[in-house]
Amino acid sequence: MGSKNLKKSLKIILRLGVSLFILFFATSVFFVAPVLATTTGIVASSTTIEYPNPLETDEIIDIVERVADYFYYIAIALIPIMVIYTSILFFTAGGNDQQVAKARKTFIWLMIGVAVLLIGQGFITLIKDMLSVE
Repeated sequence: MGSKNLKKSLKIILRLGVSLFILFFATSVFFVAPVLATTTGIVASSTTIEYPNPLETDEIIDIVERVADYFYYIAIALIPIMVIYTSILFFTAGGNDQQVAKARKTFIWLMIGVAVLLIGQGFITLIKDMLSVE
């Protein structure tokens, strides 16, 4: 049993290593391009290359807020889908106690998720107000 887990772990490590290796070469072009441009004479040596900030902010709180908003909007979009799924589970149960229990459990977890989602959004607003960040 230990040999099987070791092989599985080695496969995961190998996949991670190959992925990072590919990612390194895919992104290295962006770091080498300015150096090549200045050494080949394409850009005058006194000219500095300035890249625009893709985040359009320098504050960490704005970055955290954007990431939280991203997940918030995805979760809000998933709520109606989960409500429909839970409804289908209830309607197709046909008196089967196991199916009804599964539908109830899904509905309870859905409501817990919605509550956590709304509390989480309020929590971010609370932290911003406490830090008086606008």
